[in-house]
Amino acid sequence: MELIIYLLIGAIAGFTAGLFGVGGGLIIVPILYVVFTQLHYDPAVIMHIAVGTSLATIIVTSFSSVTAHHKKGAVLWPVFRNLAPGLVLGSFLGAGIADLMSGQHLQLLIGIFAVVMAYRMFKGAHVVVDPTRQLPSTPMQF
Repeated sequence: MELIIYLLIGAIAGFTAGLFGVGGGLIIVPILYVVFTQLHYDPAVIMHIAVGTSLATIIVTSFSSVTAHHKKGAVLWPVFRNLAPGLVLGSFLGAGIADLMSGQHLQLLIGIFAVVMAYRMFKGAHVVVDPTRQLPSTPMQF
């Protein structure tokens, strides 16, 4: 039965990751939290295990999604190269901070972040768009 549950979670997360570019953390972590709770995992570490497991699954969804987007020319690799050092540093820093937090505090932080991001997406961007300006055909580097 567990295998079926995990296959369904993976399918849902993979679908949302491929379609929207989100899914890993926003879908898998809360679902794994519920599943791990039902499986009677230690409440003190459920969130840490859910986040860690989610991060491992993101490797698969990211690779398959970026491959598909790359084939369509929808990945700006120079931008990625500029983001990569900060991503690596931020990942280590974030993991270190998460390790110091209790499961309850980590759960609260993730919940607040998800609600704030959902609100901001629902509210929409309030920027004036210049219709004469278009994205450059090739990425500009500074």
